[in-house]
Amino acid sequence: MIGEPLRGNDVREKNEKLVLRIIHNSDGISQSEVVQLTGLKPPTVFRIFSSLEEGGLIEVVDKKVEASERKGRRPVYYHCKSDARFVIGIDFWVRSASIVIVNFSGQPVYKEVAELHDFINAQQVVTVLKELIEKALQRSGVQLDRLIGIGIGAPGRVDIDTGAVVHYGRISGMSNFSIKAPIEEAFGMPVYVHNNATVVALSEYRYGVAQGKRTLLTVLIRSGVGGSFINDGHIFVTNNKTTLEIGHMTIDINGRECECGHHGCLESYVSEESLIHDIREAGIEINIDDLDQAIGSKNATVLKVLDEKARILAEGVYSLFQLFGPDSFLLVTRSETLSNYLAERIQLQLNWTEASQTDEKCVVLPCKYDPILAGIGASDLVLDHFFY
Repeated sequence: MIGEPLRGNDVREKNEKLVLRIIHNSDGISQSEVVQLTGLKPPTVFRIFSSLEEGGLIEVVDKKVEASERKGRRPVYYHCKSDARFVIGIDFWVRSASIVIVNFSGQPVYKEVAELHDFINAQQVVTVLKELIEKALQRSGVQLDRLIGIGIGAPGRVDIDTGAVVHYGRISGMSNFSIKAPIEEAFGMPVYVHNNATVVALSEYRYGVAQGKRTLLTVLIRSGVGGSFINDGHIFVTNNKTTLEIGHMTIDINGRECECGHHGCLESYVSEESLIHDIREAGIEINIDDLDQAIGSKNATVLKVLDEKARILAEGVYSLFQLFGPDSFLLVTRSETLSNYLAERIQLQLNWTEASQTDEKCVVLPCKYDPILAGIGASDLVLDHFFY
């Protein structure tokens, strides 16, 4: 219950997780450094280090340090054993699923991207995910008992408490559908589910183009438009639903009808399907895979359509800026050329608004969707729960 004092075992576990997290985030650290960082007593830190070493989680590392003027014995440095534990990360949407196995040092030891067939339903998706996990374990040689857990980035609106997709209309049956329960039952370990815009944002925030940013608002454009907000490293969550419904924010109340039943949603103008539809309506027969060449050759018709898409996106981005005040936006598509083109024009649009006149200017970062990096972001969902 809230307000109850922590019991002895709780305090010990909390301290062990704290120390292990510090070791995990370092490239080698001594017991005395941990004492200074945590304020724990030296005997407590010594006991924790001994327990972690005995449990095979940490080991001595030969760390090169600058010579110190202080006399005395050279400190012993420790880091986490890379093969002590492993984590699985998965990201999927209507067209594909990616899986990675990450070791305790954060390095992928296995990765795969699999295409999903047309008209796949929710139950079939779960079957595919199970098969991907089984194959990954078999091919990597990682034992099930060394896994900490499984993190999954799922499309649509996600309830992170139940691990259910509340709604994703592009996969049949994926409404109030639990991804968490059948995977946990099959493999007997914790499963953490977030929206895939969140795992994409988390991976780019920690390891990709958004490193060093304080606040990041991500717009992910694929079959729909997803969103995520990260503030000082924390994922913004409302009512336990991880998705910011950026795709269904209204741009024009009298505008196009959206698949959600409303009119003028951002998604109905800038999703991949809408983008390709409008280019074809302008007289150019094109597919999403042809966009790079069309942009590179400066096809006037294509660029005219994209300029209008950028204008619409800029309106949405500016509204989001007013709500959240991020110092950076991340624009993610499946085309690096498209991301660069749209981001550049959105930035130009914002430079005419009050947003650019504030003390904290907002930068728009382009990014190509990386399914493997997204899987690593999903694996971090597990590690974040494990350490905190």
